[in-house]
Amino acid sequence: MIPGIDVSHYQGVIRWDRVKDAGIQFAYIKATDGASFTDSCLKWNWAQSKAAGVPRGAYHFYRPGVNVASQGTRFMDSILPDGDLPPALDLEVGPMDEAELADVLTLLTWLEDHFERIPVLYLDLATASKITDDRFAHFPLWLADYSGVSTVPGSPILTEWTFWQHTPAGKVDGVPSQVDLDWFSGTADELANVGKLAT
Repeated sequence: MIPGIDVSHYQGVIRWDRVKDAGIQFAYIKATDGASFTDSCLKWNWAQSKAAGVPRGAYHFYRPGVNVASQGTRFMDSILPDGDLPPALDLEVGPMDEAELADVLTLLTWLEDHFERIPVLYLDLATASKITDDRFAHFPLWLADYSGVSTVPGSPILTEWTFWQHTPAGKVDGVPSQVDLDWFSGTADELANVGKLAT
């Protein structure tokens, strides 16, 4: 598996050259939250991770009950070009009813059309276990679980993860505070191609 991190302004000013030297091989960077928030460290993290040679993608924190079109527009307008990984949707605020999950699917479809790459869906274990709509299986799963994982209990749909956030309290040189640590299940070539559409 390949080690990575995910970050936001909560980590402070990150020294991405040191992160690279510490062995981190990819990163997800927070871009937006809801319909009105853009992360204050997005531009720094985006530029400096690229300069350091750390492959990265951006993620949006989804807010149920907030207009889905406004959230999608905020995210798509805030993303800087030249991302290495597909966009990700962080879905951890719930519970959500069927109408809200339909909005989530709509947003995921918009992101796929806009970026021409299948977006990654971030879910905690409790939320993932409640997903039963097989349309969600189209999207690579980024699972947050801190107890050790191989499958998602209770879900016949989400049975394999692509990314696994395995601790929220990691230590990485160059990051001034605790940071989420992730694994990618695959090789470097598979990481470079995750979410790419068939041609």
